[in-house]
Amino acid sequence: MFDHDHAVASESARGARTGMRWWTALIVSLIGGVAAVIWFSLASEQTKSGETGSATLAKANSGQNVEKENIQQRVYSSASPNWNGATGSNIVSAPKALLQTPALHRVVEDLIGDVIGNGSVRNDPHGFRARLAARAKAHFPLELADSAIAFLNRYVNYLESLDALNLSSAKNDVAALRSLFEARSALRKSFFAPEEYESLFARDDRLDRYTIARMEIEANAKLDAREREQALASAASELTPAERAERASWQSHLTTQTQTASFDAKQTSDEERFAARKAEHGEAAAQRLAELDRSEREWQSRLAQYEQAARDVTNGALSNEQLNAKRDQLFTTQEQLRLEAALALRKR
Repeated sequence: MFDHDHAVASESARGARTGMRWWTALIVSLIGGVAAVIWFSLASEQTKSGETGSATLAKANSGQNVEKENIQQRVYSSASPNWNGATGSNIVSAPKALLQTPALHRVVEDLIGDVIGNGSVRNDPHGFRARLAARAKAHFPLELADSAIAFLNRYVNYLESLDALNLSSAKNDVAALRSLFEARSALRKSFFAPEEYESLFARDDRLDRYTIARMEIEANAKLDAREREQALASAASELTPAERAERASWQSHLTTQTQTASFDAKQTSDEERFAARKAEHGEAAAQRLAELDRSEREWQSRLAQYEQAARDVTNGALSNEQLNAKRDQLFTTQEQLRLEAALALRKR
């Protein structure tokens, strides 16, 4: 459910606890950014067409048409104090050897995620950065360690400034999603040199840009069938062949997720789900999806148990120490990294 490639998660699920803004800003980057909002917008259209409510981002922003020329002023006035004032065009890029690290974006995300804790960046920024430096030294070759530490610190500054932008979008508002995408893209290009941006974000941004273009085309009632087909082909031409294949896989995944959401809403039995999926996808796929259903139910059950334990702390039936023990009992270390975001999603 939290697969970066398919971006099946909330762009930013803000929590009530102090310090959650940082955590959810991290989630923004870890889960795939604008594509997450797009996925939920598409899924909502097919499974909750009558639903209204807040966006999957932060609180609604009345000025949804974010103008690119105003972004830098907003970003730099509220950026992390560790930001050095550089912009993408005059930043000295990280070494080529570092940028050629396989799956660099994921490596950066994992290293930051490994050292983050509840409020640790806000409450202990120096300790957080010291732990991040230690992880960088352990992960990268000695000759790249110093450059990697500087690069990771700049990435943290980017995340803090992304949070400071407080971007938001109304659900199913394609124009607002376009503005959000442009704002995030401009922010990324202001914090990273062109070659760094290419290594970290270019692929995902191309996919996001295509997805938004597709939504705009499909929403344009003035286009006839032939014009719509041409416009979609033109938008897809900006993707590489591998990205087009990935997009097709993503769309298939979305269709499956939408079908599952519909099953859940109708409380469709396991037998009926299996039969429908077998007819559409084949028996092997139906079996895999049935296992995913079971896994998701088990995950949601554990989340519900933890939520009840948290309520028990509030009413005095449990201590904080007992709640921590319950968390360790219910969730692995890796699962705990996404626990706050998962709980916030349940409150949507």
